[in-house]
Amino acid sequence: MSEFNQDDPDEPDNKVGYKKPPKKHQYKPGQSGNPKGRPPAKLLYMVLQDLMSKEMKVKDPDIKVSYIEGVFISLLQKASTGDYGAVKNLITLLLSIQRSQLEAHAPFSYNPEDLNQDEDDEEDW
Repeated sequence: MSEFNQDDPDEPDNKVGYKKPPKKHQYKPGQSGNPKGRPPAKLLYMVLQDLMSKEMKVKDPDIKVSYIEGVFISLLQKASTGDYGAVKNLITLLLSIQRSQLEAHAPFSYNPEDLNQDEDDEEDW
């Protein structure tokens, strides 16, 4: 007969099988199954920014430009040949860049009447 008696309640549970790995391969209490943790997520704009900053070869093998420059060169070439979609995309891009630059450099503005309303509210106390 085998040394392991399944009917004896004093024997430790040494069964090995489905969802029961050997004791020496089980995680110890307090030990994580993934000690390094989950890798940080890559945000889409960061991935795109990394890719666009890499260099690519243009038709002339001696000239290298970044991918973003290549995209702009291609867009400008298509727009110059009269491609309506490229012209529309170029204008939209230029307007959004101009708008963001204006917002970034806009001076701080306020309405003096707003300040007077605050003083009027204090008088009601």
